Amino acid sequence: GPLRLIERPLHVPASEEIRVLPCLQTLRYPDLIAYRRRARHWGLRQVKWRERGRDFESLREYIDGDDPRHIHWKASARLDRPIVQEYQPEKNQIVMIAVDAGRLMGAVSEGKKKLDHALEASAHLAHAALAGGDQVGFLAFADRILLFIPPKKTRGQLQVILEGTVALRSALVEPRYEEAFLWFRSQVRRRSLVVIFTDLMDELASDNLLEAVALLRPRHLPLCMAIRDSEWDDLMNRPPTSAMDVYERSVLQETIRQRRKAIGKLQQKGAIAMDLPPRLLSSNAMEHYLDVKRRGLL
Repeated sequence: GPLRLIERPLHVPASEEIRVLPCLQTLRYPDLIAYRRRARHWGLRQVKWRERGRDFESLREYIDGDDPRHIHWKASARLDRPIVQEYQPEKNQIVMIAVDAGRLMGAVSEGKKKLDHALEASAHLAHAALAGGDQVGFLAFADRILLFIPPKKTRGQLQVILEGTVALRSALVEPRYEEAFLWFRSQVRRRSLVVIFTDLMDELASDNLLEAVALLRPRHLPLCMAIRDSEWDDLMNRPPTSAMDVYERSVLQETIRQRRKAIGKLQQKGAIAMDLPPRLLSSNAMEHYLDVKRRGLL
């Protein structure tokens, strides 16, 4: 009423479902600045990247620090001064994003499930790769294939990926890496950068991933991003105050040791591999994508 003496609660039924897509603006500002600095000559700003690549772009005068192997001797002799060839990274390459939606990806860290962190990082990476002129595909799996989007570089591909991931949920099953990668290998025969978002908790899961990654090599280049709990850092940095704290730290130290061992084995198999907290997923995925392009690894 006008005197605001009475309050009556109302219950409005939620009769409609609202689809929530990953937000491309959630990349943290410092990480975005670092990424844009790396890509300042190429990629999102649509200016060609002036580092090592495969496609010849132009000739210019030699400056200190240029690779002598890129000197164009005929042009140098004709102009009577050193001239170098410039290259840009090859475009229209394939970036395949593979997301594990198994049991461990349902764990919560930094306020969200690891699967949601992986999907958010996938959206950022897909946006960057498509802006750079590459094809992007998407694969989600658990104990079976949940979603497969063939790689394309069309204007609407990012929206296709975002729409496709809306219904993804983590399942209480172990991921079947081998089945997923065999499926991918049968569908995409051209060399690709395969970015795998997953988690590693025990030796069995690590061994399964190791065996499956071997199926991708040498045709494809795997980039494995294991998502660790950011709370572990807090626990390791906090002085123990009880016997339980000492026990928990001891268990955690062994877990971290096992994860580092698994990451090392993945690297020995020829994969690029790292163990990261959720907040670093997006920036590291894009940084390593740029690095692969810069080094001409595809």
